[in-house]
Amino acid sequence: MNHMSHQQVIFIDQAAAGYKDLVRDMADCLRKRQVVPFLGAGISFETPSCLPMARQFVEPLVDVLWRSGETAFREIQPSPNDVKRLESVLRDARMERLLDALCQAYGEEALDYLSPLASECWNPNHGAIAAIAKEGLLRWCITLNFDLLLESAAYAHGVASHTVCPILDRSFSVGSGAMSLKIVKPHGSFVPADSQYRKHELLSATLSQVGSRPAKRNIKVFTEVLARIIHRSGLSRSCEGFCEGIYG
Repeated sequence: MNHMSHQQVIFIDQAAAGYKDLVRDMADCLRKRQVVPFLGAGISFETPSCLPMARQFVEPLVDVLWRSGETAFREIQPSPNDVKRLESVLRDARMERLLDALCQAYGEEALDYLSPLASECWNPNHGAIAAIAKEGLLRWCITLNFDLLLESAAYAHGVASHTVCPILDRSFSVGSGAMSLKIVKPHGSFVPADSQYRKHELLSATLSQVGSRPAKRNIKVFTEVLARIIHRSGLSRSCEGFCEGIYG
């Protein structure tokens, strides 16, 4: 595990107008436990983790999927315009949908493609989340990342983590301690080496699957988390009504 003792993280210029007010407001929200971080790939991109961003996976993935359809193209003989349109759709597709297609074409083991994300080298971003959780000021966070760097950082700080993959209704825990952090991963997750799950079992849970099989339990987990965010953010109840209208 790495250490943060000699690292400094600067979020904004300390000389900027409003810096002190920003820090004071953030500290106040943390003390009131009104913070639920929503995290993306950027948190794991920083050194020393240096994990690749989604677009770095997409281009090679598009090429593989394109080649897998070449036989069908020869049989169907689409027009040049249709080919151009299909290529455009593929290149604009989100990585989650491309992963679905990869699994359908080559099976679950094809998800070894994501192995560069299987790292334990957390960075100060993950460490900051773990340190705040250790103080009892943070109980939840949501991340779209597959990696286990939040879990690794929490373990290093003596914080127990409980990771939930809501689409598949699966979860796992890492470590133990007086303080705990619940990590919600809508896109799925890698699993610890000693997990009861298969290597890629939770990685195949992508947001596109919610649209293809919108079971009530799938919808419920999102509305519950969304309701927590709305409540903690102090937004008006009209937002809750809007969300209820969308999700039924």
